Amino acid sequence: IKFPCISLELASKIAQSYAARALESHRLVDAEESNVKQHRLRRPTVTVNRKEMPKQQQKIRIAYISPDFTSRHPLAFLMQHVFRYHDKSQFSVNIYSLSSKVDDGPEVQAIQESCDQFTYLSPEMSPMELYQRMIQDELDIIVDLCGYAGTSIIAEIMASRCLLQQVNDNISSAGGNRADGSTRCLPIHVSYMGFPGSIGSSQIWDYSIFDQVVIPPGDEYGIRKYYNEALVYMPHCYFVNSHKTVLGAEGDGTILANEEERIQLRSKYGIHPTAFVYCCHSRPDKIDPSTFRSWIRALSVARSEYFAKHSDERDLSSLESGAPILWLLRSGKEMEQNLRQLVRREFGETMEDALLFADVAERNEHLRRLGCADVFLDTPAYNAHTLGCDALYIGLPMISLLSSDIQPTSICDEQSTIATDKLASRVGASLLRAAEIEDLVYPTMSEYEDAMVKCVINNEWFKSIRERLRSSVRVSPLFDTERWVQNLEASFIKMKSINEGEDNEFPDIVVSDH
Repeated sequence: IKFPCISLELASKIAQSYAARALESHRLVDAEESNVKQHRLRRPTVTVNRKEMPKQQQKIRIAYISPDFTSRHPLAFLMQHVFRYHDKSQFSVNIYSLSSKVDDGPEVQAIQESCDQFTYLSPEMSPMELYQRMIQDELDIIVDLCGYAGTSIIAEIMASRCLLQQVNDNISSAGGNRADGSTRCLPIHVSYMGFPGSIGSSQIWDYSIFDQVVIPPGDEYGIRKYYNEALVYMPHCYFVNSHKTVLGAEGDGTILANEEERIQLRSKYGIHPTAFVYCCHSRPDKIDPSTFRSWIRALSVARSEYFAKHSDERDLSSLESGAPILWLLRSGKEMEQNLRQLVRREFGETMEDALLFADVAERNEHLRRLGCADVFLDTPAYNAHTLGCDALYIGLPMISLLSSDIQPTSICDEQSTIATDKLASRVGASLLRAAEIEDLVYPTMSEYEDAMVKCVINNEWFKSIRERLRSSVRVSPLFDTERWVQNLEASFIKMKSINEGEDNEFPDIVVSDH
């Protein structure tokens, strides 16, 4: 997904192949391949509003399943306070963990305390046995929070519904009792969060949850046609978080409280008190060669402007240490050596001094040291998702790319703008829109580079951006988790209503928040 040379079409086909493999594990055949294009283009759309949804006579029973309910995984960090906001008079919440070990970390404890039932599923059970164990709880909706990520067998678990449905249909036609022993509809399947792209099958999953930035509705940009499943369009950003309740505000221990604290922490990491710091602490494998060269070009211009502005200063040592720098996450000595070598070879030895590397840190230290930076640089091919939330929440502006070019980029093509048609490359723009700071989203890398330079040379403009972000971001939809859950619930109510009706096709659901 993250390689620029993998097109959206190819990524969609890869997802379809994984779905076919999951079906084959139950000796089932993917029935979608021949008519999937027509099916996608004809899918209708309905709109719902969270403030106008009917009260339910019976609670809707929701299940969330993942192997990542552990204190080590970003999913648990992001969603630890999500489940507490479900309306427990309308919904019951069951959590099913596929983690091989019991975890008593604070994130998992918060999840356990906010759900009606938390169940560790045995790794010794087969996918069908695991699925049957879940539906014993009479579930209406199962939300898969993993998809094809990692080595999980969740796809095979979710595909079990197809086999049960086939068996039930055969038994019903013969006048017998259902294989699962109930008269309820089999649960609706929803894919969310774990897999940043089309899940590749509307047989196994009925819905994926996204928004209108990551997947524009209709076919204006030629993106929607690559998603087999029906979609829920959340009204703001689809990517949920628990930052407001977990991190708090300045003075709560995670976010730097004042400039003195910031200067002290900068000293710890070898950063001059007044140096302008471009930061990207995303995984280094998200940085493609074209983007890295763009960053260094802009950094070179910014440093030239800085030195020209301070040309009268006599203390050259202090002048050089106060120049703009690029602060990256280190993933090993070889990675750092390769990037330094590239900068020396293509941009000159003096530019090597502009690179600073940080080691991976535990979460609280990672969040605190982000406050040492001035601007966060989003990686266009695969955006910052959790890290984008981190940066924006602490008031760190983020520059992102959202191009209109949907042609795949060769990893050897160092001049062209990275295509941002794949979902993982559109999340940064979605975060910035929901944070109400979307003027930091740029359509070309040339404009992205210009914005990097502008942050250094136009103090008034940059100050206004930073102040606007810090004054509005924590009251923005991006960090209003309760509001996000209410919007999600509106889609769940509509799904259940559709599933109980006579229409056998799920429409796209647009959630309105007016």
